Amino acid sequence: MKKTLLSILSIMLVGTVSQSAFAQDNSTDNHDVGLTIPEVALLDLEKTGGDLDITLTFTAPNEAGEKLDFSTASTTDEVWLNYSSIVGVSGVSVTSRKVTVKASPSISTFPADLKVIAAADASNGDGTIGTPTAAVTLTDSDQDLITGIGSAYTGTGPGNGHKLTYTVAAKTGGDYADLRYGTEKVTVTYTLSDDTVAL
Repeated sequence: MKKTLLSILSIMLVGTVSQSAFAQDNSTDNHDVGLTIPEVALLDLEKTGGDLDITLTFTAPNEAGEKLDFSTASTTDEVWLNYSSIVGVSGVSVTSRKVTVKASPSISTFPADLKVIAAADASNGDGTIGTPTAAVTLTDSDQDLITGIGSAYTGTGPGNGHKLTYTVAAKTGGDYADLRYGTEKVTVTYTLSDDTVAL
């Protein structure tokens, strides 16, 4: 009786294990595949020849009694602003980016107003390229130059991204007596930073 009961239990146990093993397999199955996209925020200035420094040169007046015309400031150098960006979604807002610009040391001692404007993108990249603002009169505080950058890339090197153009104007509230001949320099800094836009 004990042997018979043990045999019946053994058969039941084997049958249960077999059914469990076969129950796990089906004609279809699935698993998740995740894509981990990195956050990207890279900015670069490019100029043919490598050296990024530029010099604006003025044309001296050629008639006695005339003043220096600041609108004659010119350069043959072309500087291009390139960037790569991949943004993310956070809570109820979408993260976008912008490029800001400032000059240092304090440009308050500079003998003229220095302005920069970014041209529209050269369209050699893809994605949500940023939109340039109007010309920015540089100060030692960050100001928006390009806004609305999403996941995008401009292409790299001269001829790609946004061409930067510098212009000079007589200093607002300045005094002609403060002008001195020679070369004065400021450092212009561009920064790619997050800019959150609410949905």
